[in-house]
Amino acid sequence: MRFWHWQLLPFLPKDLLLESWKDLKSYFKGKRDILVSYVDDFPAEDLFFYSIFLARAMSHQGLRTQTKEVILDYFKQFNFSIKSENEIKVFEPFEGYHDKDFYFLCLYLLEELRINGKTSITDELITKIVIHGIKIYGQEVAVEEKSIEDLA
Repeated sequence: MRFWHWQLLPFLPKDLLLESWKDLKSYFKGKRDILVSYVDDFPAEDLFFYSIFLARAMSHQGLRTQTKEVILDYFKQFNFSIKSENEIKVFEPFEGYHDKDFYFLCLYLLEELRINGKTSITDELITKIVIHGIKIYGQEVAVEEKSIEDLA
């Protein structure tokens, strides 16, 4: 069970988005894993927004599931509301945990999957994620002994 950094969701290939959706639904059903235990330390809004971002990434990839119904059903138990679409656009879930270190940890996990034969993760995808990470965090990283200057 894994929740990828929310900034990575738009980049994930369909198979990883579907795995993420399965993990999220398992979480909603009360199943917990050490890799997602941090979620319990945050307000329900964080998981709600993360869920929305995952649903949007899936929709952009053309994946059709009952995301809206599942998400709304789970969050009925919490007493909060979304005032506007702008609130969703500016919210950063799991602030302080989904930081640059977690972003690049997730990047390296994706790179490991690619190296071990996950064909949906390409060199091009890894490069896009590295460049995006540098744009949002200003972090220099190396992937497969290449500097960012080689990738840009």
